[in-house]
Amino acid sequence: MKLRIILLGLAVKVALLGVQTAHAAESVKALPAKKLTPDPVLDSNTRMLLKSIAERYKALGNWSATFQQKTFSTGLGKGTDNEGRFTFQGPNKFRYSLLGSEASDFVSDGKSAWHIVYREGRAKPADVKHFVSVKGLELERYLILLKGLGTNEKKLLEDFVVKARKQDQAIELELQPKKSAEISKIVLVFKNDSQAPYRAVMEDAIGNTTTVNIGSYESNKKTDPKIFQPDYPKGSKVEIFQ
Repeated sequence: MKLRIILLGLAVKVALLGVQTAHAAESVKALPAKKLTPDPVLDSNTRMLLKSIAERYKALGNWSATFQQKTFSTGLGKGTDNEGRFTFQGPNKFRYSLLGSEASDFVSDGKSAWHIVYREGRAKPADVKHFVSVKGLELERYLILLKGLGTNEKKLLEDFVVKARKQDQAIELELQPKKSAEISKIVLVFKNDSQAPYRAVMEDAIGNTTTVNIGSYESNKKTDPKIFQPDYPKGSKVEIFQ
């Protein structure tokens, strides 16, 4: 008799478990299907303009240019104006130098980087920040002016909201980083008859802007590797960042 009661109890438990499982299955079936968000895509006009920009950068290759850099601070209500020159060698070596009153060099050999500020002129000791690795600097956003965007549309749309438009005499490309970054917007402007960008505007989250107007430029077949090494005076104050 005891065995029959035990077996009966076990059968009831199994039956109840089956009912609960069935209800759970019905509940799962009753849940609305999750709508998948489609991958963002470029419209045909934007894709055509991006292709045109990519072809220009490909033709440029490694290049150098003179430029005029203007900054404006919304907090101070004023800005600065400096002449400069940069040299770029793919994929990520560069020297970006301000030659005016705010003399400075931003130099990278592709692995490390140095930001050198000459507060009393280039002959006097400078303030140097040495970044042992460029991995944490998010240089790709800054290098867009020098190297372009590449052709990976999916990667581009993962990183930026992209807008492109054709004007009478120019192409304008606007990029807004999707991830939190120091730069909130980048605008590149190309004249119709030029391989190099004519202007780049970078804006931060509070509205401060840096505008770089490109002057003369040239493609470089060979570049002295010493250009991508720092050359600050002895006695400079050096801070090292890992």
